[in-house]
Amino acid sequence: MMLEREGSQILTVGPAMGRFTPQWNDAWPLVAVDLTGTTVSDNTILLRWEDLVDAPASLISSTGTAPVPVAPPRLGSLIHGWAVEDTACAQWGGLSAAPLFLFGRRGADLITHALVRLGAQDGLFIRIPQHHHPTGLADLAELLSAALTATNAHREFLNNHQCCLRKFWPDEELEHKITMRGPVDLHAVVTGLRDLVGGPHLPGTIWEYRDDYQIWDFDNYLYEITGPVEEAGYVSFIPDSTGTVIVKRKWFTHDAPRRRETRWRGVPIATSTTSFAGYLRSHVDGDARYRGSFRRTRLDTSCEFTRTGNVYGFMVDWSRPPDRPDIAGLYQVEIEYLHSRTLNDDAADAVDTELATLTAATRTYLDNVGIAHQPGESKLTYLRTLMPAPTP
Repeated sequence: MMLEREGSQILTVGPAMGRFTPQWNDAWPLVAVDLTGTTVSDNTILLRWEDLVDAPASLISSTGTAPVPVAPPRLGSLIHGWAVEDTACAQWGGLSAAPLFLFGRRGADLITHALVRLGAQDGLFIRIPQHHHPTGLADLAELLSAALTATNAHREFLNNHQCCLRKFWPDEELEHKITMRGPVDLHAVVTGLRDLVGGPHLPGTIWEYRDDYQIWDFDNYLYEITGPVEEAGYVSFIPDSTGTVIVKRKWFTHDAPRRRETRWRGVPIATSTTSFAGYLRSHVDGDARYRGSFRRTRLDTSCEFTRTGNVYGFMVDWSRPPDRPDIAGLYQVEIEYLHSRTLNDDAADAVDTELATLTAATRTYLDNVGIAHQPGESKLTYLRTLMPAPTP
């Protein structure tokens, strides 16, 4: 059972606090569950506890190895001895059991995944640095030692809630925009796109863990920075729920998938064009022109490519100027790179290809449901094209 064959993988379960020790306590037994059907070399593995029903499992201790039943409904509950009941619980000194690591073999590489999110129905694991091991049986103590060394070295990333996310280009926005001919039912579109995840149009993807639907509804006051050319783009002011303002700035001279972007949250300025203009005079080295405001209603869903850990958003929105009830507004889908749940720098190389895959799947979906669409424009370009409202 100890990873002697190609593609084999085991889930280890033991005292949850053992994850945070510099070395494994040899007096603690482990439960090892033999897995099938998972992809050993993927960056991200979503493991559903119900899939472990009837999986071969063993209690490994200093006194030997014995088969034990797996009880997946209790796996995520952190109840003492979920799989081995009183026997293992007593040997762990009363400590609660939890899933710890996945160990798998790919050729001469032993690939380790560490648990980063735990739910009652499932757990999310991500790949950590691997080590080489000759073919044949792998020693569990050696695997645990290497895994604890790796998680300790990367504990800021792996051992803190939602900190195992990074953005390869923190000051850039990467997105493809599609403009839909409205009016459009935002909810129908975003749930339709969500249903693509993991299906034939988007194989190898999962919903971002516990974050597959978001609602946003906010005002945006937009100022174009007309020059000099190195400052060109726009600054927008978005009042938030705390009474402060989010200031977002983008630098670009023409609409493009990749643009420089920075945002500042919690800026204490009043929500008025007079205050916004004063902020621009003191913070921006360029000429500003107010292009107007709009209300943006947006529904989001997101997906993660398990091979790379790269996460993307489908953002389905409706933007309409409050002083223009005579127009339907702008309906768009934005497909945006959000962040990556990985320690592997090479995942950055896949972003452009994955974005193209998601964009193609979105266009196909819109075609299939009969929504006319075209390449999308920025909100700045949209506001530029608006004619003045007709005189009553």
